[in-house]
Amino acid sequence: MIVYCVGRRFFSRKRAAEQCCRDARLPFNSVYKITITHRDELAAFLDALCEPQEDRPSPLPHIDVQRDVPDCVPDFLRKSWGYS
Repeated sequence: MIVYCVGRRFFSRKRAAEQCCRDARLPFNSVYKITITHRDELAAFLDALCEPQEDRPSPLPHIDVQRDVPDCVPDFLRKSWGYS
């Protein structure tokens, strides 16, 4: 399975990811290709997205975005993201 990431958004098609870059005026090297070949990699990827740790850094590039977190986000995710 291949997905493309721009910032914190995921796309199933490269063309859509590139369009997102154009719309946000980002360089095309902002598109990250993520290839997952089996379910162990998928589980590790999802685990790192939900609970990144120092010995297991997030598979995504670090992006510091200041914004409010919606109320629908669970507390454990909110806390792991540094919000109280």
